[in-house]
Amino acid sequence: MLLIDSIVMQEKDRIEKMISMYKEELKLLPQGTFLIKKIRGKEYLYNQYRDGNRVVSKYIGKNGINNSAKIEGVERRKQIESIIKTLNAELVRVNRFLSGGRI
Repeated sequence: MLLIDSIVMQEKDRIEKMISMYKEELKLLPQGTFLIKKIRGKEYLYNQYRDGNRVVSKYIGKNGINNSAKIEGVERRKQIESIIKTLNAELVRVNRFLSGGRI
């Protein structure tokens, strides 16, 4: 049983490092979603996100190819948030195992 406990502890450390790494990456990515507003026939890109109870729309610029990296950043943020959610669930299971509970 000591070997299994050792392996599970290593897994716990790995999960905690991954969560920390992904949270650092989240700090660099834009939050919210991107919204295209059509004004007088032209399309403009806005980053819309929540700041406390208010919704903030931040002007990015005219909609075009040069904004695709920003939009991809939001998609990457969604992926990372999903990964962190999964890792947190795994961490709960590992902690439960280490405390002698059922998985």
